[in-house]
Amino acid sequence: MIWGLDTFTLSTFGTPSSIGSAYRIDLKNGKFDEVKVDTSLDIVNSFIKEDWSYFTTLLADFKNTLEAGNISNSGMAIQKLRIKKRKIENLVWENIKDFDYDIATINYEVEDFFIQSYQEYEYGICPVTEEIEGKLNLNSIEPIFEKTFILDSDNVAILYYNLSYSEVENVQEKSILTTLGDSRFPTTLNSNIDYKQSSIQSTLLSPATEQLNGVISIKDEQIYRKNMIDFLKNNRPKLLKDGVGNYYCVMLKDVKEIPNNDTSRRLYAVSFAWYEVAETDTQSLSDNGLVYK
Repeated sequence: MIWGLDTFTLSTFGTPSSIGSAYRIDLKNGKFDEVKVDTSLDIVNSFIKEDWSYFTTLLADFKNTLEAGNISNSGMAIQKLRIKKRKIENLVWENIKDFDYDIATINYEVEDFFIQSYQEYEYGICPVTEEIEGKLNLNSIEPIFEKTFILDSDNVAILYYNLSYSEVENVQEKSILTTLGDSRFPTTLNSNIDYKQSSIQSTLLSPATEQLNGVISIKDEQIYRKNMIDFLKNNRPKLLKDGVGNYYCVMLKDVKEIPNNDTSRRLYAVSFAWYEVAETDTQSLSDNGLVYK
């Protein structure tokens, strides 16, 4: 009876149950219509037949096949492990990361910054060979976070002190034509332009100053402010998201440093305008340089 070891159990059986060095089972002196073994290698003696479960290692039902355990998938070796996700209400899955499969690697990690607060997401991992995807193993989360995050592919900035937003303008371009003729009313031409724009202001406070409990570290504030301004001015698309679910792919402009005169200019605020440049699906973010690590 074939019983080998292969991670395609993720595809075929929906569980990565490992059986160590065991590779075969011998059945003698009896009549068997089914044999089931779990990860403890105990043989279940029961008249109640159960389906393959998370802890199952072998399930033989002798229906014209000797394949009964976590064997290779028709000889096809796993090439990649693919991470997918979707918002819980969406039907379409998005591929977010592929890993080259290595049998010696136990843990694979993905940092996902591309999530909205108060949105439930479902994640799946599946084995892939010759671009054939195996069964998805699923998990879901509902992230809830505070503060405002601005990030590109290399940096993450956090704004939260004295944070203020301006009104959000919905920009739609229209042309109004007035001509001589019989009509009382002008002709309106609509374009496909439709995006949001606004501005944000926030006080900057370095981690060093935060740890000093009210004592301002002037040197650290200067370094922190310079790094923040350089990031905001780098002319790269960014993801803007906040704790109430706003989530935009944007470009920034009109970056300003605003001295706080009450602290003798030892602290500064920053302000900038932003405008949408793309949708926020995984492909659009990737097209704008916002990629998974």
